[in-house]
Amino acid sequence: MAQSKVINGSATNSKAISKIKNLKVGKKYAVTISVASTVYLRNGEPTQYAPAAMIQIPGTIGVNWGITKFDLNGKQAEWVTKTIVFEAQDIEAQVFFASYFDEQYTDSHDKYLTYMHAFVAENAIVEIP
Repeated sequence: MAQSKVINGSATNSKAISKIKNLKVGKKYAVTISVASTVYLRNGEPTQYAPAAMIQIPGTIGVNWGITKFDLNGKQAEWVTKTIVFEAQDIEAQVFFASYFDEQYTDSHDKYLTYMHAFVAENAIVEIP
C-alpha cells in the first residue's frame, strides 16, 4: 500500500492506494473494510478528526464514481466497517483510501489536518456467486 499526504489549500489529509489482484473480469466481489480517524499532536496542538472517509473502487455498485463514503462524525478513534460490492472491470482493481473533507468544513476549521486508518483483513474479499 502506498501512502502520502495531500495538501489542498489550507487542508492536509492522508491517503493510500492499494490493489486487489487476481480478479475475474465481470464477476462481483464483496470486500469488507474498516476505517477510523485519529488525531496527532502537531507543534503541541492536536489535529482534527476527519468527518468522513472515502474508499474508491472501480465498478462499485450503487454509488457515483465508485466512491463509498464512511460517516465518522461522532465516531472519534472508533472503527467503522462497511462491505463494498463491486464488479471487476479488470484483473486488478486499484483501491483509493482517503480521509474526506469538503471546502465548507475546511473553511470553518483552522489548521485542518486529518489522519485515517484503514484495515482490510486477510480474507475480507470474497467472490459473489
